[in-house]
Amino acid sequence: MKNKLPSEYQPYDRLTICSNALIGVGAIIKIGDIEPILIGKGLRKPLIWLKARTNNQAWIQVVEQSVSLFPQIVSMIEDTPNTIIIKANSNVIINAIQDGSTCIVKELDLRPLGLNIFGDSQSLKVGGNEFTGNTMQGVGTFIGIDDK
Repeated sequence: MKNKLPSEYQPYDRLTICSNALIGVGAIIKIGDIEPILIGKGLRKPLIWLKARTNNQAWIQVVEQSVSLFPQIVSMIEDTPNTIIIKANSNVIINAIQDGSTCIVKELDLRPLGLNIFGDSQSLKVGGNEFTGNTMQGVGTFIGIDDK
C-alpha cells in the first residue's frame, strides 16, 4: 500500500524531534511505505497525523489534523496557542511546540499505537537504537524501517 500525504500537510523547514534536528527532511519515520507520524505547519500550532497498527498488522489513521478519529485510542488533545499535546489515556503520545516555521517535539511515545518508538527532550529511541543530538539535512527519511 503506497502512502499518500494529506493535501493539508505542509512540512516544517526545521523540526527538532527529541533532540534531533531535521532540516528539509521528507519523512520523520517510514515503516515500509507508511509514515506513522506526520507533523505539519498549522496557523499557530503543529498539525499532527498519527497511524496505528492493528492486531492483523493493518494501518489505521487515528489522528488527522490534530483531531482524534478513535477516542478509545487517543482520548485527549490539549492545545494552547502554539502547543499541541495528544494523549492516550494519561500517557503523552506527542508534545509539540510551533515557533514560526520551526517545530520542537519535546515528548513522543508511539508505544500506545503499537510502535516501539519513544523519546523526550534528550533522545529518541526506536527499537533498540537511540538517536541523540543528530542533525539531518535534505535527506528523504530520518528513520526507515523495513516492514517485512
